Amino acid sequence: MPYTDQEIAVLKKYRIMNPDGTLRQADLRQPLRPGDQPPGPGPIMSPDAINKLLRADPTPDKRWADWIFFQAGGGEKAKAATADALRQIRDRFIDERTNGWTHPETGKYQPPVPREQAEARWAAAEPKFREVLAVCDQDAVKRLRTFGYFRDMPGEANRYTNVIEAMNSYMKLYDKLVKMNKEVLREGGEAQPDKPEDIPTWERMGEIAKKVERYWASKKARSDIRILDEKPIYEDDNIMAVVPLTYAAAVRYGYDLWPWASRKGFEQVLAGEAGDWRHRDEWKQRTERNIFVYLTFKSPVPEWVTRREGNWEVKDLTDLALEIDKEKSRGNTDDWVVYDQENRNTLTIGQVKAMILAEPTREDPTDAESPITRGGNVYKDEAEAQRVVDSLDRAVKAVKKRIGAGNIKVHSDVLKLESVAEPVEA
Repeated sequence: MPYTDQEIAVLKKYRIMNPDGTLRQADLRQPLRPGDQPPGPGPIMSPDAINKLLRADPTPDKRWADWIFFQAGGGEKAKAATADALRQIRDRFIDERTNGWTHPETGKYQPPVPREQAEARWAAAEPKFREVLAVCDQDAVKRLRTFGYFRDMPGEANRYTNVIEAMNSYMKLYDKLVKMNKEVLREGGEAQPDKPEDIPTWERMGEIAKKVERYWASKKARSDIRILDEKPIYEDDNIMAVVPLTYAAAVRYGYDLWPWASRKGFEQVLAGEAGDWRHRDEWKQRTERNIFVYLTFKSPVPEWVTRREGNWEVKDLTDLALEIDKEKSRGNTDDWVVYDQENRNTLTIGQVKAMILAEPTREDPTDAESPITRGGNVYKDEAEAQRVVDSLDRAVKAVKKRIGAGNIKVHSDVLKLESVAEPVEA
């Protein structure tokens, strides 16, 4: 394909194209893989590879073409390897001449010379070596890991393909990157690079693209507060039963000590810190197989005194959560086990009912053993407690019926808003 002036300038800069406009040639004598034939004479980079790399820059002025070919040649890492190779050649050159050496082409022995003379010879020869190493062909790149080019796609260690894919991802999100930077700077944050000279590697470019994706997905995820059927499964004056379908809904309606409903955990996942074992994506891991049902009491419920991290606290039955699937839902609802405000998964629905019914006459001798107490009984008589138990019973029956009906799609991946799991389908 014909090249633009900008493209020709880049190809000449990286010595892929000769000053006269022809492609630089190289006689490649090393097989690419063991058992292969040597590639032989041909361009240092094939027209196919050149064209694919050039097409990765969609800008009219080809402002990214220089960056693309610099990265395709190995980038700063390969430039450093080239400098190291030149130092090794220099040391060997001077060492051979001060100790005597045999010329590889003539076979003639060259007697040693004083170091000063050897260094002078190196100074005269150095420009030639620099010229040879400036942009190496495939054979030299394989041997020395210096800056240069493989002839064909996908390049050394898939480098050409990696550069192209990084560019495609980055440029697809470029407008969103610019908009994101404006918002981040307005809030006092740090902008992500949007110019070629500020991106040192294709790997870094890929990281930037992922950050842009995560930023916009996170913004949407924070407002994606969806619950099953867009309303509670059951609700009356005493209790509400809700199934969160998204992580944000789990946080909104849940209790912060539950790992899958923790605000801190939610923010860490959105920030990309969930790879740390301490910051696991509990919501995703748990909802790939199960769903959560929140049972939230509106009326007063029994309390108890507990100790957490050395501090005395009063907890109550206000917030309960069922982790359940369709199979488990077929059992007796009184046997269902719930998480409480201590994040314990030991209480059954039957035991919760018993606690409520026992509350009007509750007497706990351990109250005197702690510096804080639960206070007075929350129900004045058994009839009041029974009304709360009846509400709980109706709520869990409604949950059983709705889960049994199926067609529940939980969105496990907080950064992918499409349905990724249907954990309770038959």
